[in-house]
Amino acid sequence: CAYLLLPTRAKAAGVMTALDDVPKMTVAKLRDALQAKGLDTTGLKAALVARLQEALQSGGADVPAPSPKPSPGRASKRKRDSTSEPPAPAPEPAPPAPALEPAPEPPLPAEPAPPPAKATPTVAPVAPSPASENREAAPVSAIDARAAAIAALTADLKDEPDEDPADDAAQTTVRPSKTTQTTTACPYLDTVNRSLLDFDFEKCCSVSLSPHNVYACLVCGKYFQGRGVTTPAYTHALEHGHHVFLRLADGKSFCLPDSYEIKNDASLEDVRSVLDPRFTLADACATNSTKQWRHGLDGKEFLTGTVGLNNLAESDYANCVLQCLTRVFPLRAFFLTREEKHEQHAKRVSTLTLRFGELIRKMWNPKAFKGQVSPHELMRAVASSSGGKFKVASRSDPVDFFQWLLHALGRETKAKGTQSIVDKCFSGAMEVRTVGEPPAGDGVGTSETAETEGVTTQTVPFKMLALDLPPPPLFQDAMEKNIIPQVSIVELLKKYDGVSTTATPRGGLRTHRLTQLPEYLIVHYKRFTKNVFFREKNNTIVTFPTKTPLRLAEHVPCPVDAKTGAQQNSTYVLVANVCHDGPPDGGTFRAQVFHNADSHWYDISDLQVEETLAQQVALTETYVQIWERQAGTGPGPGGARAKKNAHAEEDPFGLGDLGGDDMVE
Repeated sequence: CAYLLLPTRAKAAGVMTALDDVPKMTVAKLRDALQAKGLDTTGLKAALVARLQEALQSGGADVPAPSPKPSPGRASKRKRDSTSEPPAPAPEPAPPAPALEPAPEPPLPAEPAPPPAKATPTVAPVAPSPASENREAAPVSAIDARAAAIAALTADLKDEPDEDPADDAAQTTVRPSKTTQTTTACPYLDTVNRSLLDFDFEKCCSVSLSPHNVYACLVCGKYFQGRGVTTPAYTHALEHGHHVFLRLADGKSFCLPDSYEIKNDASLEDVRSVLDPRFTLADACATNSTKQWRHGLDGKEFLTGTVGLNNLAESDYANCVLQCLTRVFPLRAFFLTREEKHEQHAKRVSTLTLRFGELIRKMWNPKAFKGQVSPHELMRAVASSSGGKFKVASRSDPVDFFQWLLHALGRETKAKGTQSIVDKCFSGAMEVRTVGEPPAGDGVGTSETAETEGVTTQTVPFKMLALDLPPPPLFQDAMEKNIIPQVSIVELLKKYDGVSTTATPRGGLRTHRLTQLPEYLIVHYKRFTKNVFFREKNNTIVTFPTKTPLRLAEHVPCPVDAKTGAQQNSTYVLVANVCHDGPPDGGTFRAQVFHNADSHWYDISDLQVEETLAQQVALTETYVQIWERQAGTGPGPGGARAKKNAHAEEDPFGLGDLGGDDMVE
């Protein structure tokens, strides 16, 4: 009986040994074993091992597994029994055995022929028992049962309905790749926080400080570099869960870390219009006639074109000049329509002109999120282009900055064979005649110079007229108070009548006469003087018209048109005024501008914008003014203002005659 039970125990031991040794098999052997069983051979090693172990447990050990080598004596005895005894009769087919029946013992490896042994008595054959016959037929029955189970499972899967492909797409995770995918729908667009977006500052990464390939996080408003797996933008998206980014170079939007582009989504158009406002020629012309009041995200109302500029540590001298230049319509239209980026100017334009154009477009942007702009990038370009002469945290004179900025913009916007936009707006000319001044140089000259010794005549171009203020009084009045003198602009303009003389530093006399009038006349009042010890300020009040135009032809000789022979138009209206408040070594500069579409004056001091009266403009200590030439009472802002104020009512505030509106009539 013990001998009869030996095959069963060996078979069970072989199954356990095969299951334990499956993980030790190589991938090639695992695939061969699975292919022999008719199973799937794809997948990693862990999947192959699990699949083969399941097959061994369910269907028997069809794959030979390493087992302990039998002793030579037992193998020799089996060999002798098989050679000396006749074959046993074939057993009848047995009923199918269950799938979990212990697997039969795998065939033993071939052994070398043993040496001839002595003759042994013949042993009567033992008939196999029915149980052993069932175990011998188990492998064939297990394969059939497994095939039937697979066929039934396949039939059930065919009858089941297909799953929704949309669910499969939603469950699929998009891995970052070098190829950028595009989509029209992004689930993170509702996380964009527009109140935190500010595109006025320098476009550089907040981590690496690099200005290249910078993206703005539309959730927190910070700038980060790159879009790859190792970039600060990708790391920020993973750590903080901010997914929507905007490329500052071209305004394209992306979703990170999924790394796909968001295209054709109108919900981000307002953000792109704030990053880079765009104007057509019709939009640029509408800024001079259409009044556009807007509400910012903070709930405050603002008028486009009269927005405040952030003071970057004593940069009020630059803010007031920039506010005045936005009143010059041809210059404004030039930069609103991006003419500085035209190919005829592209080779000459530098960063200064590009940043100036960006600032003008942001100040007149009707889709802005707030009623203020920061000139941070422009001031950095100014400091770089001027060699540190004009920079933040250092006070400068608005007149010096005005002259330098006009010269820089005129040099870079000048096309070949044509005038620059600055020359078209501000260029004028005058004839200067000097009498009684010794000749310059070493005194060697021609006979003609000797006959007209000390008399020179030359035509000088100008972009700014300088007017001399009378000196302040040295004594106090009877009430022991300083007298604040007043002088009319008409009296100051007599310097350019061709008759009045001014002393020169070399002891001569000089006269001035206008020979060409500019479209926009810039007037500078010499209010500050500097000596060896300190800087002085002249507090003289200059009266000038604010409601009616100034007609130069009635006070100074005006040039004659060479083509028609008629006198050139010399009617000007005030559009901008820069004044100074405080002591000469300190104080602040502010701008007062006229909004042509709104027909009101606005007082702008950095970020503070307030509507003011025209009478109050004439009471300030004016320093720089811009006058626009008009064509009488015809179409145009000046003509409209003159016609509107032709029948002005009496002064309701009791300010009296300020010498501003009636002096030129």
